[in-house]
Formats: sequence, structure tokens, C-alpha cells
Amino acid sequence: MTTIANYAALRSYAYTPGNESVFVEGYSTTGDGGQGTFNWDPSGTEADNDGTIIIVGSTTPGRWKRLYSGSIDLRWFGAKNDGSADVTSILNNVIAFADTVPSAISFIGSYLVNGTVNINNAVTLEGVSNQSVITGTGVLSFSSGSTGGTICGVTFTGARIAINCSDVTICNCIFNSINDNAIKLTGTNNNVLILTNTFTNINPTSDATFNSTGRAVYKTVTNPQGTSDQLRIINNLIDGINSGSCIFISGLSTNILITANIIKNTMGQGVEFYMASYDSTGRVLNNQFYGIGKGRMSGVTSPYIGGKGCNAIYAGQYQGGTGPFIGIDVAGNHIDLCYENGIEGAFNLISNNYVKDTGYDLINFPTESPEGIYDGHIITNNTIINPGKNGIYYATAGSITDRIITDNYIFNPKGTDSGINLLITGSTKATYSNCQIEGNIIDGFDNAIYLRNLELYQNVGLSSNEGVNCNYFFKDAAGFGLDLRNEGSIATNILQNQLFSQWTGTVPDNWTLLNGTILKVTDADNDVVPKITATDAFHGRLVQGSMSFPTLVTGNRFLLFQITAMGSADLLLRITVYNSDGTLSSTVSSFVTSGISSTAYTVYNCLYNIPSTHIQIEIGTSGVSGTWVQFKNIQTYFVDKLPH
Repeated sequence: MTTIANYAALRSYAYTPGNESVFVEGYSTTGDGGQGTFNWDPSGTEADNDGTIIIVGSTTPGRWKRLYSGSIDLRWFGAKNDGSADVTSILNNVIAFADTVPSAISFIGSYLVNGTVNINNAVTLEGVSNQSVITGTGVLSFSSGSTGGTICGVTFTGARIAINCSDVTICNCIFNSINDNAIKLTGTNNNVLILTNTFTNINPTSDATFNSTGRAVYKTVTNPQGTSDQLRIINNLIDGINSGSCIFISGLSTNILITANIIKNTMGQGVEFYMASYDSTGRVLNNQFYGIGKGRMSGVTSPYIGGKGCNAIYAGQYQGGTGPFIGIDVAGNHIDLCYENGIEGAFNLISNNYVKDTGYDLINFPTESPEGIYDGHIITNNTIINPGKNGIYYATAGSITDRIITDNYIFNPKGTDSGINLLITGSTKATYSNCQIEGNIIDGFDNAIYLRNLELYQNVGLSSNEGVNCNYFFKDAAGFGLDLRNEGSIATNILQNQLFSQWTGTVPDNWTLLNGTILKVTDADNDVVPKITATDAFHGRLVQGSMSFPTLVTGNRFLLFQITAMGSADLLLRITVYNSDGTLSSTVSSFVTSGISSTAYTVYNCLYNIPSTHIQIEIGTSGVSGTWVQFKNIQTYFVDKLPH
């Protein structure tokens, strides 16, 4: 077989009978990667592509054609694999040829790309992990109208990927030291798979583009917004993203799956759905988050100081679709050390997540929202440890509706606050409706559950919750207790190891122990009991709460209050009666027990004939300023007839 030095020599080597095959030693120099066997095709008329098809002078027909099988090597086309020369035009040339074969493009070494490489058809670029590198400031672009393709096993240092089509797979790649979005999606992106990649040291192009560049994966905001179906981001390692978020999704995304990723040491949020449609659907499932917002400790200043924008998983600023909840489920995620909320957004389902140490450093990185979970439709079976403020929280000026909060374990907060806090902030009366708080265990908070007292309640239920080491079980904006005078129920709630608890002990004959709002005050160690002091402004008040009863005939049902207390002031029990629509009735009854002992706890009984289905109770002191009452037990019983 005849040996030819390089392509230039081959272009001047005329075919003669007997030399149908030749061996070319390199593209330009021996062993530069362009070497290979070429066969003569006497009928060939294809254009010279400078890699697999070579024309001899002006010979037509007749072509030298490379003998090969499998993938195409960039070096055949003259690409330098030492990063010394820009290969943008060469890569475009190779892709154009690969479109016609079709065949995968493989390469080993370092290749400099400073321009735009257009991938227009279903081409596969495959490298060897840590041995195939694309450097520079260029972009590999799957253009609009492309039929997709695959990039696998390539390390991108500086260079990045843009996707404006469907049917694309990016797998087993490394993205490092990129000053833009590593993978940017625009337009319609269906069936896009981002699998088992590593992203490190991804930065915004400037402070001004902090919220639009520097992401690992960025599904951009467009007008009209682009859509995506079957966008899957799976099993990636994302470490050191120095922008607003690691994964940013906007527009309408259906059947999205973000799962089994490790996201840590970020400047901003882990996963962000921003200006997303309420009609979006999918799952954020079984991901691990650590050090979300931790990058802010690097000393980077404006425009992103403080702990804001540091949620592990976030949704907000919704655009389009039918709310109030976005059809994305957040489940099975492990979140540890987060500078703002762990999970925030009107997600349809938030379940089985482990959320620890939110509001991690409120002194140096303050944020008004360091909750474990903020917002959500169904919040169930989550474990929340060391929240910066409330365990589960939602606040709005309007009504709160359709909140189902069940079987969560919330404990050990950094502050006092509430385990579960659904707060209506407006000055006008609003409504809690279709809310269920059930089966939660809340440990170590000031208030186990907080709802605002002045609102109307419609189909609200609180049952089988347990508070441990909490000061108050239910608390409202005006005092303590829960007002369910409009509609609702309270049943079998327990508060352990602290001042307020489910009542226990022997029930007197003919009496039914009442599950509800008036709480038993207990002190197992006999060393701390609640004490209140009267003020000039208002009587001291220990308990405020409300009860709703089924329709009854007035005059034949009673409440018995057994209050164990001592003090220097009179003991006050005040009952305020409301109409069935929640409006205030003119009837107000007060029981004042004067002259209670100031040296020994004494049991005081008050019997009250229930005149309505809706009453509010206050227990405190009616004394003058500076006097006090200290409580040992408050217990209430419900009876439908007087005992014998």
C-alpha cells in the first residue's frame, strides 16, 4: 500500500490502476490524528469535506474516500486537540457531514471553541470522560428546527450548550468555570434529558445579569413563554453555582422530572420555578440539597446580599394557567443548611421531605422568611428540624383556603414562633376555609398552631395533633386559643410536657370530657406554673379561645369549669356569645371569684348554661394593676344535664 504524507499530498496524488488504497500519515503532519486509509472511488462526485472525502485537483468523477466504521474523529478534519487553535468552523463542517451519514462524532483532547457551533440534526457528540474537553467562550447550539441530538462524555470549560428544540440528551458531561448559563433552553423543549452531569463554578456574566445567567440549567423566560414536556434533570452533581439559582424553569412545563440530583454550596436557590404557569405539572423528587445560599459567605456584595433568594426549592411570580396551586409535587427531598426557606411555593403536594437548618445564619444573612416550608396545598409527612422561624408558614392579606397539613414532625426551632402558622395579615375580616390540620407532632415552639382569631372559619378541622414542650397549643393574634365560632371542629389534640395540655384525670359522673379549646394547665415538676399580672390597659389574660357546638336547645346543656389557682387578684371567667353567622351577640356573661387564696392552690368551679352554639371564653384576672393570678389547672367538662 502506498504511503502519503498528508492531505495536501493526497490532493495531488492521481489514481493509477493498482493503487486503489493508500495510507495517509496525518492531516498535516505524521501522527496528528488525521492518519488513515483512503480508497479510490472512480464514480464519486461529492464535495471535498477535508476529512473523509478528498478531491484530486479538478478530477471529476473520482474521489479519495476514508475507510472507517463507527464514529467520526474531529482530528480527521484538521482539528487541533491541544487547545491551540479555534475549531469552531471545523466542528460545524464535521456536524454538517455527520448529518448526512449519520454518525457520531468522537474526540479526545482539548478543543478550543470561541464561536457558535450549530447542531441542526440528530447528531451525537461523544467524548471520553475527563479526556475530551471543549474550552473557550463558544456555544454548542441545538437550533430551532433541529431534530435534536446527544452530547455525552464531554468536559466544557468556559464553553456551554444552548437548546432551542426538542429530543436532546446531555449526559455524563462536566461543566466547569463557565461565566454564563451552562445549559440554556429556549422555545419549545420536549423530551430533553439532562443526565449524570457535573456542574461546578458556574458564574453570572456580571452582577447585572445575576438573575439571568450563571445557572447550571436555565429554561428562559420568553414572550410568549416557551413550553416543555418531559424535561428530565436526573442524577446530576451541582456544586458551586454563583448566581440566582442552580436550576431555573419558567413558562409552561408538563411532566417535568427533577430527581436524584445533588445540589450544594450555592449562591442562590437550588431549584427555581419563576414566572411558571399554574398548569405546569411534574415532580421534584429525592434530591439532596446542602448549603443553599452558603456561597453568599464568600463576600460577594450587591446586588445579592443577605439571605434572600436562598430556598432549596422555590416557585413564585406565577404567569398563566389556573391557580391557586401549581401542579408540581415536591417529595422525598433532603434539605440541610439553607439560608432562607427550605421549600417555598404554591406546590400541589409537599410530602416526605427532610428539611433541616433553615434560616441558617440570620445574624449575618437576615431574611424575613426562614421557615421550613412556606405555602403549599397538601403538606404531609415532612420532617422539619431547626427552622429559623415557623415550621410551616403561609401569610396573605386575603382568605386562606384549601390547606391540608397532616402528619408532619416539626421540632427544635431556632426561635420561639409557631410550628404551624397560617396568617391572615389584612385589616379586614377574611375566611379560613377547607383547611385541615391533623396528626402533626410539634416540639419546642412557643405556639404549636397559630391562626388569627378575628377571621371566619368554614370547614376547618384540627384533630389528633400533638404538641411537645410548647407553651401554647393554639394561639391567635389577640390572645391564646382558637376561634371556630363560624364553622369547624377540634378533637383529640394533645400538648405534652409543658403548661397547656389535653385534659386528663377522672371524669365526674354524668359528665363528658370536652375536647377543644379550653386547656388544662399542667406542671409535672411543680416548679413552673403560668402567672399573669393585671395591667391598667386590660385584665391579664391567660387563655382565650372559642367553642362551636352542634345545634342544641338552650337551657339544658352546661359547661363546668374547674380552675385551680391562687393569687392576689380576682379570678375572671368571661363568656362572650356569638350568633351562628359569627356576629357578636348582646349577651356577655362574666363570673368573678373574689378573694382567692394567695398562698395555696384552690379549686374553683363555675357552671355555665350554654345559650348558643358559638361562644368565646377568656380566663384571667379582673384585679387592679399589679395584682396577679397563678394557675395550676384549667379543666372543662360538657354535660347535657345537671349531675345528681
